[in-house]
Amino acid sequence: MAFCPNCGTEVGGQFCPKCGTNVAGTAPLGAPSPVRAPGMATNLASALCYFPLVAIIFLLIEPYNRDRTVRFHAWQSIALAVALIVVRIALGIIFNMFMSISYTMGALFGMILMLFGLAELVLFIFLAVKAYNNERIVLPFVGPFAEKQA
Repeated sequence: MAFCPNCGTEVGGQFCPKCGTNVAGTAPLGAPSPVRAPGMATNLASALCYFPLVAIIFLLIEPYNRDRTVRFHAWQSIALAVALIVVRIALGIIFNMFMSISYTMGALFGMILMLFGLAELVLFIFLAVKAYNNERIVLPFVGPFAEKQA
């Protein structure tokens, strides 16, 4: 019995009953044809890169580390995350200074910090949606670095 090289279904005749592929002479009797595992689309992989841990994984695993688009989005996501961590540390120091001066000033600055965190989340979601729609947004400062790395 032959197997379809396209979908792996067992075929009794010349055409696959599931997908209609012509299988005449493609596999010897009794030996299943290797079925290729479907890969993730580039736009989905690019969107998932805006989870920085996933971006690191995509830079390490084989099919995605060769794709320039996925590498660009992965590097941009990592560089953006590192830059935002540095900004968060600086804002945390300023927050502590305000708290030591006045609780009211510290509370107001704390609200600004919460809005900054919300803005970070919105930025990552916006970039992921744009990447999913195959649109390339090059951010200032981190975008040129990501283009060089890709």
